[in-house]
Amino acid sequence: YLIAIGGTAMTPLAALLVEKGERVVGSDLPLYPPMSDRIAALGIDVLPGFHAANLPGRVDRVVVGNLAGKDNPELVAALARGLPVASMPETLRTEFLSGRHPVVVAGTHGKTTTTALTAWLLAAAGEAPGYLVGGEPRNFPSPSAIGAGPAFVLEGDEYSTSWEDKGPKFLHYAPETFVLTSVEFDHADLYADLDAVKAAFRAGVALVPPSGRIVACGDDPNVRDVLSAARGRVVLYGLEGDDLDFRADGIEEGPEGTRFVVHAKGRAPFPVLSPLAGKHNVVNALAALAAGEAFGLAAERLAAGLPSFLGVKRRLEERGTADGVTVVDDFAHHPTAVATTLAGAKRRFTGR
Repeated sequence: YLIAIGGTAMTPLAALLVEKGERVVGSDLPLYPPMSDRIAALGIDVLPGFHAANLPGRVDRVVVGNLAGKDNPELVAALARGLPVASMPETLRTEFLSGRHPVVVAGTHGKTTTTALTAWLLAAAGEAPGYLVGGEPRNFPSPSAIGAGPAFVLEGDEYSTSWEDKGPKFLHYAPETFVLTSVEFDHADLYADLDAVKAAFRAGVALVPPSGRIVACGDDPNVRDVLSAARGRVVLYGLEGDDLDFRADGIEEGPEGTRFVVHAKGRAPFPVLSPLAGKHNVVNALAALAAGEAFGLAAERLAAGLPSFLGVKRRLEERGTADGVTVVDDFAHHPTAVATTLAGAKRRFTGR
């Protein structure tokens, strides 16, 4: 029974549970597309929430989304009945990450695109990864799948885990590979200042075992700061710096996407074409290539899947053109993300 089943991570979790063969029911306030459509397609009954009477008599486990407070009537009823209650991240780890190689993509910006791209590059290379994306990846039929290969790629959100655990979700995912795209002040309702944000990401970096890999954006001084907690191998990527393991230059943006040259340390450079706009997406592509190499695949091979990446809905998504005006939908809301998205759009739509 999933309380607040319509969340951006709860609905993909519900899909994973259905794929596994579990019977899933849940509750929520009124839902809207795309989540309402996905839940309907899964055949899941959603009760209008939230009422103690909603909780069925026969329930094996209860999963609580982080939008449910400690006074949620269904949560209170589940605890009173002594039912096993867990958060979304805890359930994801126990049900789907055990025995896998979790690739956890974290950071203030770029998580969703980088998660979807990493999963796609592995899938295009034949690795059949599991994945959970906090958005609508256009290369896959749904935002989540169990997969058959060793990799499980998931978005590592820094927002709160549950009503009783206000720490970041990614602390529950036992990362073998931890991708850190950026560190900036955000979520002022949870973090007092930038130092508090850094402390959260530093704790995530520290989870990676010595045998693991930390793929980190070397262009971001805040990212470099939290790497002080690293025990695993650090792989730096970015556009500037002599110590980068993956670097891009020769960037040319146009209507068809972005061309650039990848320099992997100790190897011959090679050109790639990404359909994504903006230098920030060049950096995201480097992160995905570096993460994919954790599975013994060379970046040159992984890059073959890059031109066919369709992106994520609401990430500079073209919705149509009318009377010569092209309408683009984008989710960016943090000031830094807005600025980089607009810069990429201006280069994608030159003179518009």
